[in-house]
Amino acid sequence: MKNTFILLAFGVALLAFASCKKDSKTAAENITKVVLRLSAPGFEQEFEAKETNGDGIWDSIDEIILPALTGDITCHVHVYDETQSPVVDLTEEIEAESTAHMFTFKVSGADLAVKPNDTDASGKAFNLETLWDAGDVSNGSIQVRLHHDPTDKAALDPGGEVDFDVTFVVKIQ
Repeated sequence: MKNTFILLAFGVALLAFASCKKDSKTAAENITKVVLRLSAPGFEQEFEAKETNGDGIWDSIDEIILPALTGDITCHVHVYDETQSPVVDLTEEIEAESTAHMFTFKVSGADLAVKPNDTDASGKAFNLETLWDAGDVSNGSIQVRLHHDPTDKAALDPGGEVDFDVTFVVKIQ
């Protein structure tokens, strides 16, 4: 009887432990800040977009001003979740999961060319780091997106879920 009671207590405890097990899925991070760090000889700037109230609409977006006729400007994207304390830099996690992510850049109006400068772990496009060539004086915009599980990294629109989509005004002076 005593052994039956011990086995029953052990079984109940095991069942209770299993039902209290943490869900293996983690809550999706909130992308609340995107920073573009641009650098070239004699040029070092950061431009950011912030979403501060949780409605999914970017509340402030810096205007990107680039010197005309400047080539090989390195752009490195940084992604943050500022709803956490301390702020969580998601960039490293995105980079570690590079095969499941891809950044895309779409320029409109401005004389600006964006070229890939990195690849994911399987050698396909990733674009966490790109090279920008600013041409003649012009104005326009650049749309930056982070795609999660893109279906075709070789396509202009790689598909997948878009984790963020922000458009910066660009002025080349």
